[in-house]
Amino acid sequence: MANTAYQTYHKSIINELEKIKEEKSYDNLSISFAHWYLKNEWKLNDEQIQDAIIDGADDMGLDAVIIDENNNKLVMFQFKFPNSDNQINEEIKQDQMLKTFKGFQTLIYNDNEYNGKNKLFSDMKERVKDIDIYDFEIYFVSFNKGIEAKSNKDIIFSEEKKFKNSSGSDLKVLTHNVDYIINIFDRINRENNVEIEFTYENIMPINDEYNSYYCYIKAKNLISSIADKMSFIFDENIRLYEYNTSINQGIKETAVGDNSRMFYFYNNGIVFICNQAKSSTGNRKISLTGASVVNGCQTLNVLYEIGEQLKDDVFLVVKIIEIGEYNERSNITRYLNSQNQIKGSYFLANHTMIRNLQKELLKKGYFLERQINEYKYNKKHNKSKDDNCDYEIIKLEDTIQYYTACYLDKYAHLAKNRKGELFDINKVDDILKDINADKVIHSHKLHDEINNVIKKYRKLRKNSESNEFSEFLGENVINQGEEFKFLNTSDIILLNITHHFLTKNNCEINDAIKQSIYLIKQVIDKYMNSSALANLTRKKEVYDEVRGLINNKRPLQNSLF
Repeated sequence: MANTAYQTYHKSIINELEKIKEEKSYDNLSISFAHWYLKNEWKLNDEQIQDAIIDGADDMGLDAVIIDENNNKLVMFQFKFPNSDNQINEEIKQDQMLKTFKGFQTLIYNDNEYNGKNKLFSDMKERVKDIDIYDFEIYFVSFNKGIEAKSNKDIIFSEEKKFKNSSGSDLKVLTHNVDYIINIFDRINRENNVEIEFTYENIMPINDEYNSYYCYIKAKNLISSIADKMSFIFDENIRLYEYNTSINQGIKETAVGDNSRMFYFYNNGIVFICNQAKSSTGNRKISLTGASVVNGCQTLNVLYEIGEQLKDDVFLVVKIIEIGEYNERSNITRYLNSQNQIKGSYFLANHTMIRNLQKELLKKGYFLERQINEYKYNKKHNKSKDDNCDYEIIKLEDTIQYYTACYLDKYAHLAKNRKGELFDINKVDDILKDINADKVIHSHKLHDEINNVIKKYRKLRKNSESNEFSEFLGENVINQGEEFKFLNTSDIILLNITHHFLTKNNCEINDAIKQSIYLIKQVIDKYMNSSALANLTRKKEVYDEVRGLINNKRPLQNSLF
């Protein structure tokens, strides 16, 4: 890409980052860039992003950390976004890389003491120490060339190998450079206009109702045709690439091994949906517009990563379906992935209770997105009868999480880090049986109020001169609120307890939140020596004991009473 194009993208992205900086009150564009990336590439919500970002003085080269307990994985990030576009042609500097690797070791090894002043780093180190982690990833994310020099690549190889030999665990280092960032920007700022063309060996129409085909294709031809679209060709796929699974390792071994000619028979194939498909029989080519892979993401990513090792005798069956109707595209995606372990909230989207809830919420000015980007899509295709309404958009996954935290005590403790269990087929009907629009709106509004308080506390953790949290509590908070450190991971338990407090007492929301904070602190202080704070704020016994204080009307031990 020409340098002038990079500069244009740089300017456009800065405009987005400035908006984030103002909205979130960030100190600089670097943190805004981290927020933008984590939101659009990792699909994190604002709360999850706030949990992840530790950027600041003494961060040891780690700007954000994601704890993926479901997969026993720790993902770390260093972000670089140049203020000047003449820095785009630079690479990540070697000293910055080495700093990050040192920060990584300080973070994960309990014997490596951290002596810096970054409270967020200290909090993250404490959270990590009691969690079982077997896989580690470091992402260098930069709006420049990233890591190209051989000496820097050698450092990465050396660090990965050294860590494997010393710990037995895997460390994977990845780079997302300027081209990758531009692909993200393009993906989120345009409709699905992906165009691809590839050569097939054989083709067969499937039926008359939909323009659709089965194609027999050499894998190298298909990978070559989508190589520059890998970051957005899977936009409508429920599942994205899962690194280092045994299944993906098996795909790789077959594609490069002695049995590669059998790949076609071992693999389920690829499914494209598209707005239009045109086949040219004479030169055996097919062109797709508005194309998206909805099944086969794992296969294509594995074959793409293999690169030159991919054998010539590896062939695939590719199903192509030309269809533009929204619900049918969604159903195709759903049923093709129904045998995979994926986010349950996507499968919940077509539940009758959820459909009825969406209609109920519309009457009250809320649009419940049963499916990702549903509102935007419906507006584009004029499916909404109320084009002039300014709906507040709420996400299905957040809705179930917040509603459960407020109203369902027996599942509330699951709503933080194990929220996937809320969509278990054996729990869904129980969770949905009493849900309604008013309860959903209440839980969202209450979570917003609680989140605002947590933000005040996090400002204090970053800046000792911030007084917003002290003003909220009505007392002077010393030592940067060290005694309230549990608030970093407390949004769901606060949601549960504050809702109960409001139910039992006639008081203002802020008073209920304040009193709930002290109630939770009173219980958590008892367990401080037995478990990490992050674990305590999701422990069922803690939820139950705090609710017991409310129900038994026991006196509270804090300065407010």
